[in-house]
Amino acid sequence: SFAPFFVGVISSSWSPPSVKDEDSADFRLARLQAPTEFFGCDEMGKLYIRGQPIRDRFGGFMQGNCVGIELDYSELANPKLFIYVDGYRVAAIDKEMEEGLVPCVILTSLQQFVKLQQGRPRRGKGML
Repeated sequence: SFAPFFVGVISSSWSPPSVKDEDSADFRLARLQAPTEFFGCDEMGKLYIRGQPIRDRFGGFMQGNCVGIELDYSELANPKLFIYVDGYRVAAIDKEMEEGLVPCVILTSLQQFVKLQQGRPRRGKGML
């Protein structure tokens, strides 16, 4: 089964569910879904608000692309999340956002890897 790769922000109060048996079907099914309190996207371009997919999408990204996120708190009443791929803004989420969100990359498969960098996302300096 396909295990997605999530890039975005998550609430600082979120904690992973405790699983007694990592081989259980519930545990395997849970890794295929975005966690609750997650805002962002997966590599197929699907956008998520509070862990639920929404209808809006973009083209996605793949190995070698540089993916960036920007939290904009210039309007405290309406914070925004911007997603960049190779320096281009490809998506914006401005619904149900809150203060105190933490940038995150969620790997759901052992074969996925990232290289984290700070600053503006640039082509050729990818994190995937």
